[in-house]
Amino acid sequence: MIETVVDTHVLADLLKQFTFNKPNRQLGETEFLTSNILKKINSSIESNGYEGSVVTSSFGFVEILNQFEKIRDSRYELSRIIAILRQPPDWFIVEPFTKETVYNLIKIPKYNLKGDSIELADAIHVATAIQRGPMTYLATHDGRLKSIDYVPLKIQLLF
Repeated sequence: MIETVVDTHVLADLLKQFTFNKPNRQLGETEFLTSNILKKINSSIESNGYEGSVVTSSFGFVEILNQFEKIRDSRYELSRIIAILRQPPDWFIVEPFTKETVYNLIKIPKYNLKGDSIELADAIHVATAIQRGPMTYLATHDGRLKSIDYVPLKIQLLF
């Protein structure tokens, strides 16, 4: 099964469009939900998780809640975040931060191929993708993450 791990920006745009009364409704293109990313995500949504899953680290929600007052708008409700954490749709997985995540975090280089340092929050998203296995995509727009050598990490970048 193909899994798509989403970073915080992609998760935020997904949460703005997700609705419980139509949990398998396709998402539309936004700044962070590009057509390339949407192909994987919407495939998972349409199949209700049978052809793949959308995965986020629990830390992605921590990042969103940490900035909630700044990013909140009429489509971004705290109740929606709480509801999806309590009962995610079949195509959505919230990956907990575990010992395995820490072991995978150690594998992430401190610097990308351009010499830019990798922030801890971003490294956690990469570690989550590694944790999910070799058929995993990491959906991100972070320029620093785009320049990591992913071959030894056995995940594929999607942007």
